[in-house]
Amino acid sequence: MPTIRQLASKKEQTDFSGKGYISTGGSNVPTFFNKMGRDEELIAKWDTIYRQGGLASQCVDAYAYFILSNGWQIEGKSPELVAKVKEICDYNRMNRIFRQYIIDSVIFGRAYIEKAHGKGAKADVPVKLIPLSPKTMRVETDLRGNIVGYTQLIKKDNKEYRVDFKPDEIISDCLFPISGDVYGSSLVGRAFDDIMHDTKISEATATAILRHAFPKYHIKVGQPGEDIDPNILTRLDSEFRKLDAKNEIATNADVEILNIDKDAFPDIEPIVSWVQSRMAISIGIPEVCLGLGRGSTEASSKVEMQTFYDKISYLQKDVAETFTQCFIDDIIGRAGEVWFIFNDANPMDEDVKANWISKIMMTNQLDPTFILPKKWVQKQFGIDPDMYQDEDHDYGDVEENQAEKNAYYQAINSKREVLPNKNDKMSKANKGEKDAKPEADAEED
Repeated sequence: MPTIRQLASKKEQTDFSGKGYISTGGSNVPTFFNKMGRDEELIAKWDTIYRQGGLASQCVDAYAYFILSNGWQIEGKSPELVAKVKEICDYNRMNRIFRQYIIDSVIFGRAYIEKAHGKGAKADVPVKLIPLSPKTMRVETDLRGNIVGYTQLIKKDNKEYRVDFKPDEIISDCLFPISGDVYGSSLVGRAFDDIMHDTKISEATATAILRHAFPKYHIKVGQPGEDIDPNILTRLDSEFRKLDAKNEIATNADVEILNIDKDAFPDIEPIVSWVQSRMAISIGIPEVCLGLGRGSTEASSKVEMQTFYDKISYLQKDVAETFTQCFIDDIIGRAGEVWFIFNDANPMDEDVKANWISKIMMTNQLDPTFILPKKWVQKQFGIDPDMYQDEDHDYGDVEENQAEKNAYYQAINSKREVLPNKNDKMSKANKGEKDAKPEADAEED
């Protein structure tokens, strides 16, 4: 069965002909789970879950923050083309565009961003990116799985509006694709049952607190078989209704007060932790990222985080590939010249890289950048080489200019010969004393 994971703006996406047919959502195969499809009511619930906040929203946001935490870069073969792409990206505030794309993909399975073209000379260049609500979007495909367009359906003032888009007018893809389903997998939908369990337990806990946080009393008056005046019971009842934290109770020996709410409120922390752990696991976020992970050891937490960083690294490449092919290639008019690169989010990887680079540079203390060029080292840590200039001698790309490199080494060697050693004067003085001492001994003889 062919996979539907296609990049909308790639012109070569229809340069093939498959034989299999696809499903655009839903299945008639009986399972133990609810039937999944393009259910508008269910999609609205996914949106509400994220908007209302809570642990589920934090799980969704974690994907965007981890992918974008260390920033991204635009690289290419031509500085002029890189500058052109950077100008448009700065105008679009790409961090927000990336974040919206990632969050929509996690919530709804597929994200949609319209490419608005310029006017006049820029009529063929996408200059503005506009995120569209996935709740309103539909993917149009043929029976072979080729994306032939997108449709937006909007209801406003009791009227329905329809907007049709060509495939190259939309940036759209799935971070978690499913073969045979153009809408991919929603992680919120995947964890929907666990999210609802957490909601129900939270509501039940709040109700229990309101009901049992203030104790209820059973007041026994008189002796067994004794007939008590109803006025006395009424008066006692009214007195106990006025109780607060500052009240004291004084009764005679015939009155017994029992707290019927004692031990009525169970220890729900293990239950809440269990449900929240299941929800975090369903969405794919390590519990330690959310302050959970009770019972986990330091070793197991490190393994979980390393696995999560591997997933983030894959998603970074996926997002970079999508926006490179669907956005940058349209800006410059050809492929493979300029591209996005996301910086590694794993701090352990950065530490290992820094130690590795440091050891190589220390092998040649006279010229630490002899093996690893300075600009290359700066790029490894997301430093723009053009933003910082050396305070002393800036000899440019020495590795590319042998003559300038030789002149640089000669300058350093000449400095070492000209500049006296701190101990030179002391050495000469000591030497003079040693030379003078034999002459003095000869005169005495």
